Order: sequence, then structure tokens, then C-alpha cells
Amino acid sequence: MIDSFKSVGEYVVWQIIGVFIEGMYLTWADRSDMLRSKIRELSRSIFGPKAAALGWRHRPDDGPLVARLRAISIPRAAWAGEPSVIAQACDLFTEFYENPDRKPFQHDFTASVFEIAVRNGPPENHARVKEMYEHSHRWNLSEDHRMAALGAMSCSPDETVMWESLEYAMTDHVLPQDINIVIGFMVTANYHSKHLLWRWFSQNYQRVVDRLGECSALLGHVVGTVIGDFASKEMAATIESWFADKHTTAFDRTLPQSLEFIRVRAAWYNRDNDDV
Repeated sequence: MIDSFKSVGEYVVWQIIGVFIEGMYLTWADRSDMLRSKIRELSRSIFGPKAAALGWRHRPDDGPLVARLRAISIPRAAWAGEPSVIAQACDLFTEFYENPDRKPFQHDFTASVFEIAVRNGPPENHARVKEMYEHSHRWNLSEDHRMAALGAMSCSPDETVMWESLEYAMTDHVLPQDINIVIGFMVTANYHSKHLLWRWFSQNYQRVVDRLGECSALLGHVVGTVIGDFASKEMAATIESWFADKHTTAFDRTLPQSLEFIRVRAAWYNRDNDDV
């Protein structure tokens, strides 16, 4: 019982550390290249060794908490730029793409492998996940993993490709209820992706409304995702002003809550920037 409790406690601690670093990144990433680099370096120093120790493969004696810890450590290590994890993910992706009948990684790593391969691998990986999404039967993808391929399309570091992915989400290839998957993956793809997403969204707002419905819950989810990761008072004011003359029934709670979170992050930055 004591060992089990320690395992639970360790998992919770790692979760808290991950969430804290993500919060720091959301708040400080736009402030300077140095801060952005230092936060990722901190995450890499913490999650890189843990990802290396746990590895990609589940072992027979692994309990459910070990599997969960592996599932949070590997993506965070890759996000932070850990070379070994990135290289392994790209190799696994290529192996799977070229050998659809044999999946070389655990099913619960599918989304992470796809995302890492597009964000950090060669440009053709974007076309490959698109192919997987459109022809998922070739790789025997479940619907969840097909959606992972769709989301991974938006993780390219190339802004032109990112924009094209958003446009693709507005075609008949993507169901209206799946548009937020593309947006959700993109908003966390890299530090500047949320700014490109906001530009696209503000320029194409009426198209989004027409596609999702002015009063639909889907529209509310999309709005919350698009604006939720900003962290400055200036951006909060810009968003609030932009929506001032819009019909906001679908997100009359989401909008003020998101603006409040943005201002909370801005206040955190103003309060603790010297210490950070």
C-alpha cells in the first residue's frame, strides 16, 4: 500500500511539474527568445531523463501509473527539444508509414508520434499524415488515431503549411465537429502558432460561423481554443474589442472566462518577471 501511494504521489508530482512549466511557457514564451529557450531547457532537463528511463515500450511489470507517466514524459521531452526522443519518434513514424501492416509503437503513442514527426521531421511528413487521414484503412487506424493524423497536419513549423491546414479544415474533407481538432493541435504546436491562428480566425470568422452555426456549441469551443493561450493585457484588449460588435451567444461564457485567464497570466508576468 505504501509503495502504491508513493507511485501515485510521484505521478501527481510529475503532472504538477508539467502543468506548471506549460503555464510558464504560455505566460513568458512571447516575451523574449531567451526566456522561451530557458523554459524549454528546464522542461528538457526534467522530462528528458525520465523519458529515456521509461522508454517507448511497455514492460510486463509496468503498472497503469508507469504507463501514464511514460505517456506524459515522452511528449513533453519531445516538445522541449530532446533530440533522442525526437529522433526515435521520427524513425517510428517512418517505419509505420512504410509498413502499414506493422505498428512499431504502442497505440497510445499514436498522436504523439504523428505530432512529433510533423513538427520536427522532414516536410514530407505533413503530406504523409494527410494521406493517413484520408486513407486511414491502409494503416488500419481507429477513428481516434485518424483524428490524430488530422490534428498532426497542423503541427508543421512552416506558416504557409499551417495556413493551408486551416483552409483544409474548412473543406468537405473535414466534418464541422472535427475542425476544433485541427485548431487544438495548432494552438500548442509552437510559440507563434497561436498568433497565426488568430490572424486566420479573425480574417475568416464569417466562414467559420457559416460552417459551424452562429449559436452552436461548436463555435463556442473553437473560440475558446483560438483565444485561450494568450498572455498579455494588450492581446486581451485586442480580442475584447474585436468581438465587441459580434453576436456572442454561442460563447457568452467562454469569451469572458478566456479573457480573464489571459489577464491572470499577464498579472503573473508583471508580478514575477524579475524572479523568473
